[in-house]
Amino acid sequence: MKSIEHILFLVFVIIALLLASSGCASPLIAKAEGLADEGDLQREMQLLNLLNDLELRASQMRFILEEARKAEEIRDELMNGADENIEEYQAEMTRIAREVKVTLEQHQIYALVHFASCGIPLQDEARIGQADGATATEEVLARIRAMPNAEFERNKEEIARGIIEHLKSKLPGGSILVINEKEETARILSILDEARGLSDVEFKLQNTDLVEQVLFAYGLPESPVDTCLKIEQHLFDPRIIPLLEEKLAPTVWVVRNVADVG
Repeated sequence: MKSIEHILFLVFVIIALLLASSGCASPLIAKAEGLADEGDLQREMQLLNLLNDLELRASQMRFILEEARKAEEIRDELMNGADENIEEYQAEMTRIAREVKVTLEQHQIYALVHFASCGIPLQDEARIGQADGATATEEVLARIRAMPNAEFERNKEEIARGIIEHLKSKLPGGSILVINEKEETARILSILDEARGLSDVEFKLQNTDLVEQVLFAYGLPESPVDTCLKIEQHLFDPRIIPLLEEKLAPTVWVVRNVADVG
């Protein structure tokens, strides 16, 4: 779809230039500019959807904004002829992309490399990147909390081993998980004990964190997609800079006002 719009845009521009002297170009130029504006708007929507999917912390957004500005400066230098070495340009872009990558959490990297450039986010992937078993694990924790103490104490080690085997079965084919079974069983049991010790209100507030703790040792495998390339493609897009600035604006306002009060 994008390629069609791009071709149409070029056609309109060429025809507009040919007819400029006859005074017939204005509507065509307006149409061409309209297509360009529509493309920009669509891309901004895509980037905004991506930022929402990533659920970045304010500190992450500030760092990405800083690196995106650096990337824009590097591109400007290349385009202005200050640095005509493409290899050096790419090496520098890759370097700062790696710096961004290490600040991202595993589910955020997953969301980034699997991001579909569409105008409307998929309903079933509102929290894409969270492990597939996240919702199921929440339900398991809720059921375990409801178990009578005697039943839980009698079966807790078997329950923990069952959780481990279930999570191992969800790993992609060919993946190898190296864990100490005894230590992992103890780790899972400590999380289950913590979940059972919470009040209903506390569990509702902390269940997501508990799920992440359970799934921590079963992280998503490294994607074959070049993460740094995805960072360059999306997070270093110049159009993401104003979007990040807008998202950070309330945080900046709060920090400044707190500083003033202090």
